[in-house]
Amino acid sequence: STIYNRFSQAIILRTKNRGRDIAPFMELFEVIGKRNYRVALKIHSKKSLRKRGEGDIEKIEGEQWRRHMLEKLLRDPIKTQKIIRCLKEKEQIGIVGPHGYIVPTSYYLKKLNYVHLERLANHLGITIDLNGKFCAGSMFWFKPQALIDLLKLDLDYTMFEPEAGQVDGTLAHAIERLFGQIVLAKGYRLVSDDEI
Repeated sequence: STIYNRFSQAIILRTKNRGRDIAPFMELFEVIGKRNYRVALKIHSKKSLRKRGEGDIEKIEGEQWRRHMLEKLLRDPIKTQKIIRCLKEKEQIGIVGPHGYIVPTSYYLKKLNYVHLERLANHLGITIDLNGKFCAGSMFWFKPQALIDLLKLDLDYTMFEPEAGQVDGTLAHAIERLFGQIVLAKGYRLVSDDEI
């Protein structure tokens, strides 16, 4: 009720505990994708427990990683307004992610990720761009219209692997990479917050 007191039009969905942050987002996107919102923010609790030291990702763990990403996306009200304005005014920008978390798809495309990603891309009729990027940690500001093709996937919770501490190679990991592929295929750009 506290959320509704502050944000009377908030949408709160109870979801199953499966598919990490991605499956619940897919369910929520069915709601927001049809409401003509111009800008939205995807955040989640980010519970990763392993250290990441690959590519451009800094060596920080779960809670620290979440805090770092949220600070980049929300801490500074002026910067937040700048991101929102950018997404509203610049047609070519589809996703704005936190600096340091925009990473190359090709580097993070392990075998199982590729198998899942290829199947999803084929379903959407898009070609995987190995030069593309994605937001590691899947927290970002976005234009819902830039990701509208997610509605064509028709996924449900049973398609996501049960949680077993996987660090990569799940359907959820592939969809994390798919966000960037969809944006590129629709003619949008994925940029970091320091580029706007």
